Amino acid sequence: MGLATTPAMLTQIEEQWKSRARTQGYKPGSNRYRQAELEFFVGAMAAIEAVTGNPSPPRWVIAGMRGDPIAV
Repeated sequence: MGLATTPAMLTQIEEQWKSRARTQGYKPGSNRYRQAELEFFVGAMAAIEAVTGNPSPPRWVIAGMRGDPIAV
């Protein structure tokens, strides 16, 4: 298969989201923040699966399905 997903990689992606959200001026907890966060992580999950052949990180999937913050 492709690359292995490591906890460090997931943390780096989460930090990229936080940086992007700050740059875009999204307010944590707002509807726009939640929508943009979900869109970002759905794209990240699709990319991870395409590269690694492994399913998405469960903590991202479950948080997204529940409407909870993904990158805490």
